[in-house]
Amino acid sequence: MLRRWDVREYTIIVFLISAAYALGLQNMMRSLTPDGMYFHPWSSETMMQTVSLKFLREAPVRTLLSIHIQPPAFDAIRAALALPLRDLSDEAAVRRVDGALYSLGAVLVAMLVAMVFRWLAEYSFAAAAVGAFLVLLHPASMFFATFLDSTLLSSLLVAGTYFSLWKIKNGRDTAITSISLLVLGLFFTRSIFQWPALLMFALCLYFLGVGQRTLRTFLVTTCLISGLYLAKQASQFGLFSTTSFSGISLANSIGAGLGTETYTTFLDRGGHSTKEDPTLPGVLTSSTKINGEPNFNNIAYLELNRQLLARYKNTLRNASFERLAGSYLENALIYFMPTSTYSSHVIVDHLPWTKIYNAVFSAPVLPILLLVAFLVWAVRAVKLRTSRKSIGMLLPALYILAVCIFSDKGENMRFKFWLEPIMVVFLVSQLHAVAQGLHDTLSRPRTPA
Repeated sequence: MLRRWDVREYTIIVFLISAAYALGLQNMMRSLTPDGMYFHPWSSETMMQTVSLKFLREAPVRTLLSIHIQPPAFDAIRAALALPLRDLSDEAAVRRVDGALYSLGAVLVAMLVAMVFRWLAEYSFAAAAVGAFLVLLHPASMFFATFLDSTLLSSLLVAGTYFSLWKIKNGRDTAITSISLLVLGLFFTRSIFQWPALLMFALCLYFLGVGQRTLRTFLVTTCLISGLYLAKQASQFGLFSTTSFSGISLANSIGAGLGTETYTTFLDRGGHSTKEDPTLPGVLTSSTKINGEPNFNNIAYLELNRQLLARYKNTLRNASFERLAGSYLENALIYFMPTSTYSSHVIVDHLPWTKIYNAVFSAPVLPILLLVAFLVWAVRAVKLRTSRKSIGMLLPALYILAVCIFSDKGENMRFKFWLEPIMVVFLVSQLHAVAQGLHDTLSRPRTPA
């Protein structure tokens, strides 16, 4: 284990090296892009989960308060980045904002790698270096650093939350305020972290043995702030969630969806009834965004969401066990596909180690590695009598894994990156435990015969 001042210094160095690596790769590979800008086929304006930058520029606060498709954190970042660009056209502003998001992505990757290093430094310098190196070189790290949605930010928040929980498990001083803020960050960033997730984290803290006062503080803080936002959603949209994509996602998860093309053309088929309503903000009435892509935040999609939720519930009630099991197995197989194969990507497609990573971080290799590491972890938990705390640490991963498999079909491999840095920490830490055990056994003095 490194001395604490060494850890701080080395962590800063790891952060700077990682940021330089991410920014350097972006600059080196930009000349290979078709338009000198985008590393994959989509801008932030193209994403289904974003609202149009046009409305974020015209009325940022009103627009952010009128989002029903996803939590508002990522669009809030886009709005902030667009503030200095008042004199640019909408199209030029999109490119400038996306360029800034690329730079921000490099910083977030560096933060993620530095966090992995700092965490594993609690075991040894070698473990920290290996873990940080694996995350930094992971093609998915560069993929999502330049993928213009909130996947990378979500992964960073999940890792930060897990690191804080790990410190509680091991008796380190950790303010409950920081964990509350991290969990709220997840709530306002990713739609899978709805109010049940808050209860799951509370149960996790209970298993970790925090005091009742601390647990109450966490619940009051997170439930009050999230509850106010959900009350706004319920009053404004009739939703008790941060997203109106739940219908399409859940229906797709069991093969009962309408298909992306049908969903995309919903407004063209007569679903748009608010075009002339002057009382609603443009983000709720416009049928398209700056680049002509559909505006899924149009208020008419709320009705389609209700229809799809009803379709999901009806199919779920009437489907056979074999059909549901087959559908969810398909989702799991997609989940364990290589993360960075979600789409073509200029940087990832040119990294010489992409094929190796794709083979290791997918089925069957990754599940086998995780299973072996889990067995080592379980045996140690029983031996050290830390089973209760270990269950607490396991809960968030199980929750995220279950939601990723049971609530969507098609993008599951992208969702895997929310946990992949944690998987690296887990695998490296268990390898370190095995190596340490062998070292202790071999170095133990032998009793003379």
